[in-house]
Amino acid sequence: MELGFRKTQTVGGDYRWLGSSHGTSSARPITIKRSALVEGSSLVTEAADGTKLSTKHVPSGLPVKKEADGTYSPFTADDAVEGILAGFVLETQDVSDEATEVLAPLLDHGRIIAQFLPVQVAGIADADTSGLFTWGVA
Repeated sequence: MELGFRKTQTVGGDYRWLGSSHGTSSARPITIKRSALVEGSSLVTEAADGTKLSTKHVPSGLPVKKEADGTYSPFTADDAVEGILAGFVLETQDVSDEATEVLAPLLDHGRIIAQFLPVQVAGIADADTSGLFTWGVA
């Protein structure tokens, strides 16, 4: 873990994916593998409306899975078939520096509006989860 001071400016995230405030006050800290944030995954991808997501931030609402080593990485369509959805990154996280790990709060239970997630994952509402999620509509 890298501890130190740095000053960053992060633009607020899009929280439309949150169907309620339930679970937001009990988010727990996780470590996301920087090496898992690659093109086509979460740093360079398209939002539901076709706009490009930032290459300097992990977006609020990014679905993640827990790896065998205890770190987390983006949840994909392949994971929706075989993997376990651990939850969603609650707050947008800056990744513009060269840190090897990204610390983030994990929402591991709550109401989710899938159509507003920053990355669309086919089958996510039917995936096995380690938390309790209720899927809503806007």
